[in-house]
Formats: sequence, C-alpha cells, structure tokens
Amino acid sequence: MRWWILVILTVSMVGCLKTTDEIDRARLSSDRDSKLYVVCFISPQDTILSAKVAMSEPKVIAAASPALLIKTATVTISDEEQSVTLPYDSAVGYYRANPAGKLAIRAGRTYRLTVLMDENRRVTAQATVPVPVQIQRVQVDSTVAITGSNQFVLYTTTIYWNSPGGLNYYRGWGQFTQTIRDNKPGQPDETRISQPSFFVDREDNVGPSLRSVTGTHTLLAPAPAQIRTKAAHIGLFNTDVNYYRYHTTLREQLSTPNNSLAETTGLFSNIDGGYGVFAAYNATYVVVR
Repeated sequence: MRWWILVILTVSMVGCLKTTDEIDRARLSSDRDSKLYVVCFISPQDTILSAKVAMSEPKVIAAASPALLIKTATVTISDEEQSVTLPYDSAVGYYRANPAGKLAIRAGRTYRLTVLMDENRRVTAQATVPVPVQIQRVQVDSTVAITGSNQFVLYTTTIYWNSPGGLNYYRGWGQFTQTIRDNKPGQPDETRISQPSFFVDREDNVGPSLRSVTGTHTLLAPAPAQIRTKAAHIGLFNTDVNYYRYHTTLREQLSTPNNSLAETTGLFSNIDGGYGVFAAYNATYVVVR
C-alpha cells in the first residue's frame, strides 16, 4: 500500500511537550541531589508554549509524578526584545501561555528559559531555533500478516527531504487516522489514531544530499475487516542539538535492560542549576491521503 504527498498540512502544533515516554524509576540511581526538573520544547509552529516543572527524584526522569510537580514557580521565556510569562494550568499540570503578541518564536533567534521557585531555586537555559527543512515526499508501505482470526498490519513510513548539508539533527513525526470496517451487520466502523515511532537522526555531510528517516506502527484488526486510512499527518522536525541529545539519551535509558548489572544512562540536561531540557525545533507538515 503506498500513498504520496498531496497537500501541505496547515494545522499548527499545540504545546511544546512532545515527549510522553516514561522511565522505570527502579532503574534510577541516587547519585544526584534533588533539584528543579524542567522540560520545554519550542517551535515557530506552536500556538501554545508549555513547560513542565517538578522536583527531580533524585535523578532526572522523563515523567514526574503529580506529587513532585511545582505549581507556584515563575516561568518566563524571552528573547532580546520580548518575554512571556507562563501561568500554571492545573487542568494539564503544565505552565502554559499563548505567545501571540507577546513573543514571536522565529528561526535563527536564541531564547532563554527562566524558572524561579524561590530566592534559592532559580534555573535557566538557552535554545536557538533552527530553520525549517521542506519535506520532498512521503512513502507509506504496509505488510499484512494473518494469524488465526486476526490480521497484523505493519506500516512503514519514510520521509524524504533535500538536506542542506553540514551538521543537522532531525526527527520524523506522524499521526494516522484509520477506520476499521468489520463487515458484520449493524457493526459500526471503528476509528483508530496511531503514531509511528521515529528516532532522532544526526547528519554531518559536506554538501547537500537526499536524506530520509523511517518510522513504523502496527495495527491489529479482525482478519476479514477492511482497513482504510482516511489521512496521515506527517511532519519533519529540524531540531537543535539539545533536542537531539535529550532524546538520544532517553532512548538509551529506555532500552537499558532492567537489571542491577546494567549501567543507567543519565538523561542529557542543559538546564543551568537544575535538570531537564530546553530545546527548539522547526517543523514542516504534509497530509498524505
């Protein structure tokens, strides 16, 4: 099964917290003191800026428990000309703000994150937004395996782009909306939302070249059912080095065997005075039908 790019996606991203991976806390050692733990990603496509603030437990983790969330900090994102303060939103557990008219997130600019908890707890970080890289085409292939009354469909999504060359960092993104029709009388169609798994990618090329990144996801359905992909929203993130290093160490930590003999990989942090990450990316999107 194969589709190609049809139109450019105009839906903007909501929020900058794109990581939902969790880490088994039993793997974590206690070799670091408890400090403020902050996670925030910014991009020109975001309509809402968001930041998660918690106390580390006691080492950096990818997901903080509700008991460790800090709700009374002052969180600010700024450049050389403007700034915006992010108030705490108890409904989602993040500090969130609409930057419209207060702070423009633009390619090439450097932004500063400041989190002030009290006189003795203040952390800062900086991130520079990269330029966007246009998607050239998208290819989606599928392989079906029938096991008894079930069918397993493995989708492979490959994003191609023309790299400008030099040292760059990328990550793919995708969201598939699919319907499953079981063909049984009175049985309504089922809608599934799936996201392919993409890893971050680093390139260091002398000159321009055609590059690609591949992600996969699997759909389980009854063997006689018909599966229809209504639309696939595909994105290509051109990221800064902070985003790349954080997600690289996060992947290493998640893949470490859960036993006492395995050495725990510490998460990358660029938060001065604390733990966590403040990173930037610039995205382009297309819709594949």
